[in-house]
Amino acid sequence: MSGTSEACTSPYETESRMACPHCGRTATLVLPGLSVPRWTCPGCGVVLEAGEGECCAVCAHGDVPCLPIQAENLKWQGFGMCCQEAPE
Repeated sequence: MSGTSEACTSPYETESRMACPHCGRTATLVLPGLSVPRWTCPGCGVVLEAGEGECCAVCAHGDVPCLPIQAENLKWQGFGMCCQEAPE
């Protein structure tokens, strides 16, 4: 950051809108620091997991990828962290 007094904001999206392919219900999930192997739909109770080639349930069924994938994407785009450490 330059010499301004602007507050630093995190480059990470911390919520993902999850969508159940079985019943169509959507719900907002606050993303934990780790990937999410399974997510239970609050509408029908189906346990959703990662699809083939997906990292986790969030990456497979959410509109925002999990924090580890976001961190990897930001690293490849040349972004550094200014106020907080990248999720592990």
